[in-house]
Amino acid sequence: MSIALVLGSMLASGVVGMQVQRRRDSGENNKNNASLALTEYANGEEPISGFLVQHPVDCIDDPRLAALAIVTGCVEMEIDWSRRTQRHVILEAETHFDIRLDEAVTMIGVARWLAGQGDAQETLNRLARRLQFLVQGEEYDDMAMTIEMIRRRVLQKTADVMVQREPLQLVHDMRLAG
Repeated sequence: MSIALVLGSMLASGVVGMQVQRRRDSGENNKNNASLALTEYANGEEPISGFLVQHPVDCIDDPRLAALAIVTGCVEMEIDWSRRTQRHVILEAETHFDIRLDEAVTMIGVARWLAGQGDAQETLNRLARRLQFLVQGEEYDDMAMTIEMIRRRVLQKTADVMVQREPLQLVHDMRLAG
């Protein structure tokens, strides 16, 4: 290991340590507690200074996960989630997104958690915006049609009824937005 590398890492850790200490000593943020900041944010209060709080949906970097979160959110708005529902969503995810069973199970679990973060319609709108950020143009249109197709198939197979309703406004708007 070269001496320059050692000195560089020591310098970097010293600068970070100084910044942390300066922040502690400055008094600008007497509530320097991340847990408190997140609790306040969850209660609808403004986050305390020094903390950037993002909605979990804004951290999605895989369009398949965003699409599955939209599917699970839409399905849960229309019917109760059951093992049967989950099984059909997993099968559709495997087919349409070309993923393995273990990936599908994990993605559906995360997608359900994401779809449950906050007001359902607001979260679905946020998911649609995130999906549009991740994929544009024709790929976005294809993804919106895939979401609607999966939603309809899952509802038909799970609810034992033909789904004759108009698609949810969100999915319809997604198709038009592209």
